[in-house]
Amino acid sequence: MPDLFISYAHVDKHWVDADHTSKRIACRASSYRCDFLPPLQKGGWGDFLQQKRAALEQRRTLLLDLLTRQQEELTFADDPKRQMKLERDIRTTQASLAQVESEIR
Repeated sequence: MPDLFISYAHVDKHWVDADHTSKRIACRASSYRCDFLPPLQKGGWGDFLQQKRAALEQRRTLLLDLLTRQQEELTFADDPKRQMKLERDIRTTQASLAQVESEIR
């Protein structure tokens, strides 16, 4: 199982996989919006809402995993500059997570 996998979650619609760095994943995850859902399948508005919710839940899972990784990395960071960068990244991830959770509700 890959460490982290994002499917169809970037503005330029590239597939993103576990081989990318967490910085790139964070950037792509934070730029992900429902406008970039996979193409709507036949079935109308109800199916669209299900797809939207599934995409938001997938993004929430991704962000929770990313946040956990960032917090673990911060625990072992020795360099003060690296710690500041990680703290900033964690705040950004937390803000993205809060936005996704509000959209899910």
